Amino acid sequence: MRAVGESEEMARNLGVDVEKVKTFAILLSGLLSALGGVFLSMGYVSWFSKNMTGGRGFIALAIQAFGGRLIYLSSLMAFLFGMMEILSYNLQVFGFSVEAVKMIPFVLTMLLLVIFSKFKNQKSL
Repeated sequence: MRAVGESEEMARNLGVDVEKVKTFAILLSGLLSALGGVFLSMGYVSWFSKNMTGGRGFIALAIQAFGGRLIYLSSLMAFLFGMMEILSYNLQVFGFSVEAVKMIPFVLTMLLLVIFSKFKNQKSL
């Protein structure tokens, strides 16, 4: 899959069936997305409601942007954001405002996006 993603022409020249790999990748991503949706709706509350994701798609895109092609960095960022989600739930127990606490993962995302963009800009100079 990585070879096809890097250079379709090179993979094709090496004898890889590019269309088959692309189809498999799309099917796999659809399957994993569906499993994530099922877990979200059935794992937490056992029912589905409109807007139940609560902006987690934005955080997922940010995790992908931070991790890039490195699986360990993506996993680390996903773990960090998961810990921020848990922290936000635990802070509610201690009487913090629900709205303020739910902002923690999103504020962290914005701060990390700014830091990573500054770091990448300096690295490219």
